[in-house]
Amino acid sequence: MNGESTHVMLSPVEDFLYLLNNIAQGEATIEDFILLVGTLVAFVAFILWCCFPVQLKDAPLPVLQSPGKSGKDDEKYYQLIMEYDLATT
Repeated sequence: MNGESTHVMLSPVEDFLYLLNNIAQGEATIEDFILLVGTLVAFVAFILWCCFPVQLKDAPLPVLQSPGKSGKDDEKYYQLIMEYDLATT
């Protein structure tokens, strides 16, 4: 080979099988275990995401009020409107 290194690109399936083979033979390093656990967690998360998609609730947005405004102000406003309507009729 004259000092040349050849790199073989593995598919994700081949890479995973290589990892499992190393673990089965007892030649695994801590990095191999971290990679295996991370892969399994990501796979489970993907399956859960596919099976249970997030659905938006149809709840109305909360109405923002100014800090100085209270429910009593609303009551006074509606009372004035009602009195005005009664006076005009």
